[in-house]
Amino acid sequence: MLLSKSSFIKNHRFKGVASLWHIVLAVFMAGFMLSIVNPGAVQAQRKSEHEKFLGGWIETKKSGPSEKRVVFKIMKTEDGSLTGYTNSPDRGFFGEIPISKVSIRGDSLFLDIEKLNTRFRGQINGSNSKIKGQWLSGGRSADYTLVRLTKARKESLPKPPEAKRPQANPEDVRSPEAIVKAFHETLSGEKGEKRDWDRFRSLFLPDARIVATSRAGDAPGRQAWTANEYIKEIGKELDDVKFQIKQLDSKKERFGDIAHVFSTFKETGTPIAKEFQRGLNSYQLWYDGKRWWIYSMLWHGEREDAPIPQKYL
Repeated sequence: MLLSKSSFIKNHRFKGVASLWHIVLAVFMAGFMLSIVNPGAVQAQRKSEHEKFLGGWIETKKSGPSEKRVVFKIMKTEDGSLTGYTNSPDRGFFGEIPISKVSIRGDSLFLDIEKLNTRFRGQINGSNSKIKGQWLSGGRSADYTLVRLTKARKESLPKPPEAKRPQANPEDVRSPEAIVKAFHETLSGEKGEKRDWDRFRSLFLPDARIVATSRAGDAPGRQAWTANEYIKEIGKELDDVKFQIKQLDSKKERFGDIAHVFSTFKETGTPIAKEFQRGLNSYQLWYDGKRWWIYSMLWHGEREDAPIPQKYL
């Protein structure tokens, strides 16, 4: 019996759809069988997809006459999973803020940074030299274009000021108590004994201040130095005398990465202020995640009208 024209068309459409499904099924089964027979080939393909994202990336935003750059580092762990960190030296963030999740899907990169409550979503270009996407934070978004962090770009980033300080003895900076003890030790010594001023410098942030307070009658006074200024002005005097500073008591308070120490001291042989032997030092300290720094130190000598309270003795 002859098929009608309509039946003929329907029959061929059905065959065409069936053929298409056969092709899709064949491709799927081929991939499935490959993953069973040769799982290494599938892993190699995934590895190659990951490789193009590994390494350093940098994004640059103009902020008036200056630039505000954000650095990303994508790395692979020993077990093959992806990890990374971000920072922004132009904004004073020199440490490594961990990227909590790194995901790659084809040419797309997904970064989640829980500590900043931010995300980045981007796609790499054909030459693997740029990743264009969006930075999402607090309901707002910004266009970001990441480019490779070359040696020249890396060297153009500002270095943390403290990197220029002498290397500290880890035992000196492991705790608030340790750094106060080290401060006392660097100043104390016999007559003619040159103090270890590099050790002294290593305790202080570059912009730290050492402040002496005083009072003559009703007239208050103060004098402030950086660590280098203190060494230049006071250091030579200390090298020429027998001087000892001993801690009598201390009170410490800490919140997160900052701490305050009230340290009661007794001085002997001081060439700086012979009218008193006891007093209080007030230390403001900062922890950078690896060590403690003195951010400022303020001292107040004991006077007749300002005796040291018993709670500090």
